[in-house]
Amino acid sequence: MCDVCPQPGLTHTASAVVTGESIIRRCRWLLHRGRSRVFIGVLNQGWTLLPLVIMLLLHSASAQKAPSGEFFHPVLGRVSKASYGSQHKMFLLADNVLYGSGRNDVGQIGDGTTTARDRPVIVFTNVADVSAGPDHTVFLQLDGSAWATGRNDVGQLGDRTRTARKFPKNVISNVRAVAAGIMHTVFLKFDGSVWATGQNQMGQLGDGTRSQKLRPTRMVGVEGIKFIGLGAGSAHNIILRDTGEVYACGSNDYGQFGDGSRISSKVPVATGFTGVTAVVASTYYSIFTRTDGTSWAAGLYEGGELAPKLTLNQVQQVVVPWETSSPYYPLVDRATIGAQ
Repeated sequence: MCDVCPQPGLTHTASAVVTGESIIRRCRWLLHRGRSRVFIGVLNQGWTLLPLVIMLLLHSASAQKAPSGEFFHPVLGRVSKASYGSQHKMFLLADNVLYGSGRNDVGQIGDGTTTARDRPVIVFTNVADVSAGPDHTVFLQLDGSAWATGRNDVGQLGDRTRTARKFPKNVISNVRAVAAGIMHTVFLKFDGSVWATGQNQMGQLGDGTRSQKLRPTRMVGVEGIKFIGLGAGSAHNIILRDTGEVYACGSNDYGQFGDGSRISSKVPVATGFTGVTAVVASTYYSIFTRTDGTSWAAGLYEGGELAPKLTLNQVQQVVVPWETSSPYYPLVDRATIGAQ
């Protein structure tokens, strides 16, 4: 029997992402009596610099897939994206309604309270995207406005203060994508420029300094370049150019840029990796999907139940336990890698 799903007699393939003491296990597409179900359990508490553990347990290859990459939550129904912080979870429904649950002591859920929520509660409507950091959340509305809530001690909300917020605040407009790091937040505008706010001790804000910022600041040295995707790790960002070339800024201590070096940068630099269609950044590593559907990774992966500890100073092809070319890929902010 699956250690997450209580249904007996089901065979699964399992894979894990290890990024923290909290363990979030998801049994996504189990077929039981002709129905697809999802079960979520949380074990332990606390955030460390190790990656958050996300256990994806899948049914056999014959299992059904949700239309457009959606999955079903037992309470909420159709969910188009889920993003998890240290001890809170955010769910974006197919009808663009955002829900949150879990710890809420600094307002990271964004429901106007600091009350922990055992069951998902509604947060906002007309939401296009969401990304959760350990204790803060950023989301994007359909009109291109970006909103942030939760911990704000280093300016990660970008509202010009260091005051935590329990109700989301609009911090920047004309945005097409958002990504929450551990203590910083990144925004991709429709014009292709990238902006960031919060902690900057490793130059992860890409503005040429190591100074904290309390409001979104534009990354420098890449004026005139149009970016179309991004990912935020612990202290680094991976940015995707419209040509398929990968750029990075911030910490490269573990080779997470994938440029073959361990040289960090306070401004976005080209890594030399091309032919990429999607990027994901986790605590100390980055994952890239190429035009042929293959997955590549660089950096430090601490290891888990199904994959050894890996240190990839240069981009190498890896196995990701779901089809990165499918709509499932954007559903999880932090991906699993295993040696191929």
